[in-house]
Amino acid sequence: MPFVLYHGNDIKLIRKKTSVFEKKMQNENPDLQIVIPENPSYESLMNQLSSGSLFGEKILYKIYDCEKIPKIETLLEKEIEDIVLMISYQETLPFRKNLKKLEKENFNLPKNYELEKYLINKFKNKISAEAVFYLSKSITSILDIDEIEESMVLEKIDYLDLEAVYRVKGDSEAKIFLIIEDILNKKINQSVLSVNDYLADGGSAIPLTLLLLNQIQKYLAVKKALQEGTGETELASSLKMHPFLVKKMIQSSKGFSIQKLESLIMSIPKLELQMRKFDPVFIPYFIEKLILEISEEAG
Repeated sequence: MPFVLYHGNDIKLIRKKTSVFEKKMQNENPDLQIVIPENPSYESLMNQLSSGSLFGEKILYKIYDCEKIPKIETLLEKEIEDIVLMISYQETLPFRKNLKKLEKENFNLPKNYELEKYLINKFKNKISAEAVFYLSKSITSILDIDEIEESMVLEKIDYLDLEAVYRVKGDSEAKIFLIIEDILNKKINQSVLSVNDYLADGGSAIPLTLLLLNQIQKYLAVKKALQEGTGETELASSLKMHPFLVKKMIQSSKGFSIQKLESLIMSIPKLELQMRKFDPVFIPYFIEKLILEISEEAG
């Protein structure tokens, strides 16, 4: 195992795996030296690998962004006594596949649909569709999910809905998702209060309206597809969403007609224009007006 490659876009997971690998090597080689070459080139690496340690200790070389080093693949065919751990944050394998001396592991964050499936399998019936949707869009590392699970235990949270996600993560984006959920569920008073609190805390109205528009567009796509006779399975496939989320979206969209959704899609860009044109003091009024417009129709 002279050459090891960790690559992928889950940076947090790669860092953890790198730390675990280092500790494993140190346990096996108590006198292990860890060397991170500065501005490594093929020639400088060859010189270091050829000279080795002055006192014969095992050396672990850590090379970051290894794919940027010219002729690095030639190095991977050499016979060496030490260990080279190469780290690349590329999703795809940065080298050709048939390098026999290279032990490689991929640590890519699952795509949205795969992440939705992972979350549903992980939490079973203890997570809401809205929380699955939010987390599948916002998580940057698979380790984040483990941390959320640990926080649920510490805070004695039995069910992971958006409010619980906001409690354990505490980021403004989770707050926005929570507000959108209240608005589309036509909880007028709660929505108005939440929006005012969000804006008073320095939150921006634009991400809120953009996400709201995006969700309404999805509702419209679902309503039209169902009207055309599209089944839930086919709809999940076309939207690239887990069937559990599609089922929830179908239920949530029942409170709106196609005509109403089309009207709202026209209203939101006008609202954004008003918010840019008028004094910021009027923003809560404009959003409250939109909340009332969304809630007008009983379904």
